[in-house]
Amino acid sequence: MTRGKKPAVDYLKRHDWLEQYRRGSSPPTIAKKDGYDVRTVRKNLDIAQQELEGSEARTMVYRDALQKHYGDLCSFTEKVDAAVANEQPVSQSLNERMWSALHQHIPANPLWRLLGRWNTLLKECREQRNEFKVQIKQILRSDREITERFSGRNILIEGLAQALLFQAVQQARQVPNLDVVKDLNIESVDNQTLGRYGPFGLGPVEESELDSIQKIIQRLEIGIINFDGYEKLKQIETDLLNIKKELQDNLAVIIFRRIVPGSCRYCPI
Repeated sequence: MTRGKKPAVDYLKRHDWLEQYRRGSSPPTIAKKDGYDVRTVRKNLDIAQQELEGSEARTMVYRDALQKHYGDLCSFTEKVDAAVANEQPVSQSLNERMWSALHQHIPANPLWRLLGRWNTLLKECREQRNEFKVQIKQILRSDREITERFSGRNILIEGLAQALLFQAVQQARQVPNLDVVKDLNIESVDNQTLGRYGPFGLGPVEESELDSIQKIIQRLEIGIINFDGYEKLKQIETDLLNIKKELQDNLAVIIFRRIVPGSCRYCPI
């Protein structure tokens, strides 16, 4: 009786043979078991090995591309985080394509709502600080002791206004501020003695004037919380810090997970 022609060896069968071969079965044993010519078994073992190596190579390429893609997303997220840490506005101008890619990956993430609120608060914060500084300058120019002893000293007025604004912001945020006893001093520059309160220059100041300036600063710093606009400044600064923390918490999840859920048009196929 003539034996019928064996069907062509498909993908599943040859990879089953490859698995048997790897477990120790010889080609003749596999051929005898399944009723195929040993040459057919050997040929398909070679094909299966090539297919497996090709699949592994493609997997490695895909995995490498995906890791780099996630790395790009995380690097972009780190730039956003750095902008937030430095209290700068955050927009698509950082990298429009990566902004779009991240948004496609996580469109429902609260990050986008928070960033919108962040940019709005930064603008409001700058405006309120400017308004508060104007108010401080008006108070300084109408202060009797200043007008009597330091009339016309515009650099001194500007420096004090900047310093007092800084102190108000620090106080509103409940973080350490300048110490007028330790941080008020004079330095000699080009045969002039210049006053300085922390990082803020006060212009030409004689050593004999330091005691008066110190008392003025102490008096104004104590009363700064009663200035018009301070409560509004404090509320905006508090809101900004709260949004900043929320933003950084959400950004940290992306940065430290290193895998971004979802997909985008730039994802490896």
